[in-house]
Amino acid sequence: MVVRRWTRDARVSLARLPTSLGVARVPDAPSVSLRDPWPGDTSRGSRLVKGELLFCGLATPLQPRQWGDGSLPPLMRAHLHGFTWLRDLRALGTDGGRMRARALVADWLSHPPPDPLARQPEVVAARLTAWLAHYDFFAASADDASGSA
Repeated sequence: MVVRRWTRDARVSLARLPTSLGVARVPDAPSVSLRDPWPGDTSRGSRLVKGELLFCGLATPLQPRQWGDGSLPPLMRAHLHGFTWLRDLRALGTDGGRMRARALVADWLSHPPPDPLARQPEVVAARLTAWLAHYDFFAASADDASGSA
């Protein structure tokens, strides 16, 4: 009984170690495929490719490293950091849309915004769900070494 508990506790402790120690391997792709049930809008996707995010009639520039604009209304910032707009790029279905999606996701990961709204549970959940649901779209044709096409 004591040995079994010690073994379980040891496994839990090992699972919590950072992956840089080589204990765990990061998978190449999500193990479960998710699908976004909502259709995207090709006109909004076209605007995204051109660098403009449209939400509830409000347009704002969407360029790399511009994630921290605190002057936007909270709903717009939640939409921006939630990445649900990836469905619009997917609806567009072009290589330009794919590369734009990949560049924006990579930039957000490289330069996470200081905006506390980006760390709210509902925004984090939307972002992770969007990234997983659209992974096959924006990661298609990506080069493993550089992350680019």
